[in-house]
Amino acid sequence: MRAGELPTDAIQALFWSLDPWLVVNKFQRFAGMDMDSDAARDFVLLEDWLNDGAALPALVARDCLVGWYGQNVVGRGEWRVARKRVRPRGIGVRSLVVIPANDRIVPPNSAAALVGPQGLANATRLDLPLGHIGMMVGSRAIERCWRPVIDWLKASA
Repeated sequence: MRAGELPTDAIQALFWSLDPWLVVNKFQRFAGMDMDSDAARDFVLLEDWLNDGAALPALVARDCLVGWYGQNVVGRGEWRVARKRVRPRGIGVRSLVVIPANDRIVPPNSAAALVGPQGLANATRLDLPLGHIGMMVGSRAIERCWRPVIDWLKASA
């Protein structure tokens, strides 16, 4: 481990700790697959992608893990960037808040706060029947997430 960062392996261990049986179950499903199938190939590609992430700089890791999760500084309105308090209500640019219903990393109610009374002033909410990773690379990601995001971006241009 290099000083000044949270390595990818440590980040993965934190994600896995959210639901250790999820990890066990997905590898059991993989073991039962035809290893020459598209499903097995896709599984390996996804696992390679998940495990090939970048380390988090120490200050970002501390903000995310201690501040966001541990102390809920965002929810309490105490999060600061460059010593300035972040006030979502004061951000007036058009924003899209994408909320996957099955997200264990960012619970839907946490993300939904961005479109609540103290949330972003000009936000559109997009609720998805997907998970944190599924909304990015799942079999339904293009149809359910990417196309609506692209459409929103085109309409905002």
